[in-house]
Amino acid sequence: MLFFLVFRAEDLQAKDLGGKSDPFAVLELVNTRLQTHTEYKTLNPQWNKLFTFAVKDIHTCLEVTVYDEDPNNKFEFLGKVVIPLMSIKNCERRWYALKDKKLNTRVKGEILLELDVIWNPVRAAIRTFNPRERKFIEVEKKFKASLFRNTVLELKEFGLTIVDYKNYIESCFDWHSTTRSITAFAVSQSHFFSLLKSIFRPLPHPSFHSYQPVIWAGMYQSPCRRSGALLQ
Repeated sequence: MLFFLVFRAEDLQAKDLGGKSDPFAVLELVNTRLQTHTEYKTLNPQWNKLFTFAVKDIHTCLEVTVYDEDPNNKFEFLGKVVIPLMSIKNCERRWYALKDKKLNTRVKGEILLELDVIWNPVRAAIRTFNPRERKFIEVEKKFKASLFRNTVLELKEFGLTIVDYKNYIESCFDWHSTTRSITAFAVSQSHFFSLLKSIFRPLPHPSFHSYQPVIWAGMYQSPCRRSGALLQ
């Protein structure tokens, strides 16, 4: 079990026009994700939140990422910290410097955390020989202008085809072309009479000779058969 306290952050990057940010922190342990509330219009947010994680593998790492919340739901990256669970010193309150997404260089800001992990050394040793839990990676959907343009062109072409068919059908019944209109009229009449013929087709007469009471065939015995059986 991991107990995780997020106290505050200081000197974060300014992402708003007024020189402020709306920061919140996201905590990830493999496929478990939690987050703090958003502190608005500040570079020194005070969260003071306690979180708990169920630890399945002591060899995993805890990721803490700070984002800036935007009105358009497009969160901007402010900094990140990765902490191996094996390196945690219980009840130690410590400042962690934020780094970039690849954890190569330091960025502006730091975050104050305190971690407490409780684990079983025997289970941890057994877990060492088992494969690690795979992290689910959600691919961010990106807008592609070329794909959007091709879709619009296909829809436009489809719409023009429908309009052409509509105009052709209307011209068949407007007598712009005598031959075409007569042909269309004959085809429509033949379809109409075929429909009437199928509707008013006489029903077949029932054949009483073909009716056989199959259900009672093996159950019924005539009086003669019963009497014959008695005579024997």
